[in-house]
Amino acid sequence: MKYVKLFEQFISEGIWAFNKESIPNFIKDLRKAKSSKDIKKLKDKYYNLVGDDTLFDYLDRAESGDGDFSNNVGDAIGRLEDLSDLNEAIDINSLIGTLVNSMDSYDERDFIKFFKELGGSPKLAKTVFNDYWNVDAMDRMDWDTPDWTDWLSQRGIK
Repeated sequence: MKYVKLFEQFISEGIWAFNKESIPNFIKDLRKAKSSKDIKKLKDKYYNLVGDDTLFDYLDRAESGDGDFSNNVGDAIGRLEDLSDLNEAIDINSLIGTLVNSMDSYDERDFIKFFKELGGSPKLAKTVFNDYWNVDAMDRMDWDTPDWTDWLSQRGIK
């Protein structure tokens, strides 16, 4: 997947706007939508907040009457829920610096707090923390930035 740095956060190709905080309201508004007219208003309202090709394909279908309205709205809500789980804004350089230099000073709770400050979710932080301790101790000592970048990429962090 190709990533583009825009406004100090990473967003993937096919996403032209990503304001994660607006997703819960977008979902709430979609659940209230009853017609293509409602969908048109929501598309206009959220276009520059949560712009995603797949999401807007579902909304276009709901608006045009192509297929079942409630299924298309449900698919759009599902896509928004998927988007809310993205962690594009993680400061990977700071994370790698911590993995290389100072993981011994973190317990799980402190690491989760640190990881959240970098833009990651608590669930992903817990995974990274626990997986880190499963890496062979010699590898942890020998790995440098490319090794840790690959390792983090396997966990969905780019």
